[in-house]
Amino acid sequence: METFQVVIGGKFAPLLATLDEDAETLTSSFNTVMTKEAEEVLGKRRRKVQPWATAEILDMCDTRRKLKKVKKKLEKMNTKSQQKDQERHEKGQKGMDRKTMQ
Repeated sequence: METFQVVIGGKFAPLLATLDEDAETLTSSFNTVMTKEAEEVLGKRRRKVQPWATAEILDMCDTRRKLKKVKKKLEKMNTKSQQKDQERHEKGQKGMDRKTMQ
């Protein structure tokens, strides 16, 4: 508990310097700092819904969730890249059509 208090103590100095910000921003900052530091010092608390769900299974679920986010981001980047390539190809075709018409 003392370790947690020491770690948290140094995190609020920047908050005191920003008293001119609105209450929502300060509350959000406070909640973020408290949650982050609590997870680092105390560890992430997991609620077991099913008795067969071990910590290892829950960790694998977390890993899968992270990988799915990365996969989705990569797919989005690939889709944008393919769209740009298609647009370039279409522009090239239009340019070729203009040359043949002249």
